[in-house]
Amino acid sequence: MVEQLYLCRSAPILLAKLLAVADSIRKANPMAKVIVVGDLNDNPNDKSCAEVFGAKRTQKETPTDGYFNATWPLFDKGIGTLCYQDVWGLYDQQIISGQLPRKKTTPH
Repeated sequence: MVEQLYLCRSAPILLAKLLAVADSIRKANPMAKVIVVGDLNDNPNDKSCAEVFGAKRTQKETPTDGYFNATWPLFDKGIGTLCYQDVWGLYDQQIISGQLPRKKTTPH
């Protein structure tokens, strides 16, 4: 099932509605792997992404019933997808559910 939302420009409202859709999918199927990709009109550390959606900075701190913002590490390094008044922003984001496969570490 693919759910597409075309909403107003208000990022917190958009993210709240996306979260409701993602949570409803996961409620119907707790093993569902959800990926939210697109221009969210906010940076990973903005309220809409970090607080409203609850997307975590690292996969390690993300519970299986939570969400991880895979673009946050890029943002932390100063990498962006747009530049406004000489400041990089990262509005194009990838938020994934905690059920997606986690990177396994092997002993060296």
